[in-house]
Amino acid sequence: MSDGVIIFFIVWALGVLFFSNAIVWHYERQPADRLPMWATILIIIFWFIALPLALLILSVMRIDFTYFSDED
Repeated sequence: MSDGVIIFFIVWALGVLFFSNAIVWHYERQPADRLPMWATILIIIFWFIALPLALLILSVMRIDFTYFSDED
């Protein structure tokens, strides 16, 4: 794995930890001001979908720069 992908994965994992803790902390602080449960679940699912999509984009960019960098 390249260094960029490893760094991206570390940043993504830290984002998951921060985001999950922020949701729990907000719900504990203000129980009356909360999103519906389905909205919270969708936000978390979309966060986890973001990693494979970003890795796919990074892979496509790497292939493009590696094999097609001489095109003008």
